[in-house]
Amino acid sequence: AVSSDRDTGVQLLFYDTPGFVHVKETQSGEEKGRLARSVMVSAREAIDGGDVVLLVVDAAKAMSKDHARRLAFLLDELMPGFDLEAPERFILVLNKVDLVHPKSTLLVRTQELLSLLVAAKAKQMVSSPRGAIEEAARACPVYMVSSRKDDGVADIRSFLQQSSAPGHWLFDGEEAVESELTDE
Repeated sequence: AVSSDRDTGVQLLFYDTPGFVHVKETQSGEEKGRLARSVMVSAREAIDGGDVVLLVVDAAKAMSKDHARRLAFLLDELMPGFDLEAPERFILVLNKVDLVHPKSTLLVRTQELLSLLVAAKAKQMVSSPRGAIEEAARACPVYMVSSRKDDGVADIRSFLQQSSAPGHWLFDGEEAVESELTDE
């Protein structure tokens, strides 16, 4: 998706990765294993090529042990690109917050996700003091949105536009199709 703003000169390009697959879970067949590795390489390239990574999590789903394990694996994959000096490069987005009741559950889910982020970063930087890693993870921007109700989406776009420098556009603003962030 492309979002172009002539007033600010900023053009945002959104790449939706093909997903993350745990390779160990697909070893039942060689074809599945190759597909899983291919998907991981594509996702890794998209993350490495981006200026900012938005990790969008379905806040309406409770975090089971299996979900936490899968998310920890995903964060381990993302961590090489997470810089302690630039925590804003990684943005956590909790989507479907309109479906979460009671709302205090959102604070618990956010804490769970940030704890997974701290644990993943600690694996990457064993020589760094744990306090520095935790501080960087807590500096990670967190947005709670309902894309279906278009609640909070403009806040993310505004943050991205403000943190982006105007530059050469990859797509002509007249030719590029504007596409909104949605649940799809």
